[in-house]
Amino acid sequence: MVCFWLAVGLGASGSMLNLLMSLCAIFLAGVVYLGVAPRLRKRDQYDLNALRELQEREELEAIDVGEVSPDADTVVCPNCGASYKRRILQCPHCRCG
Repeated sequence: MVCFWLAVGLGASGSMLNLLMSLCAIFLAGVVYLGVAPRLRKRDQYDLNALRELQEREELEAIDVGEVSPDADTVVCPNCGASYKRRILQCPHCRCG
């Protein structure tokens, strides 16, 4: 409605008035869409971080570590699977720490 009175006040002719009204309608539709669209967007049911933690927990439960004595002489590298002496700080095979 404001666009109509603005166009009439500026002395717009019939075709110019139709153009201005169309542009105002498109602008108004865009503003309404930008205001409403984020609320209508479907959100994921699950948080990805929670799913990742659940998957990691299940993977750890699937691994059967068994009993590990504190005086074990060898260590198994979790990266490459090589076993090495406990006194060596890094895996000699892949150099992970």
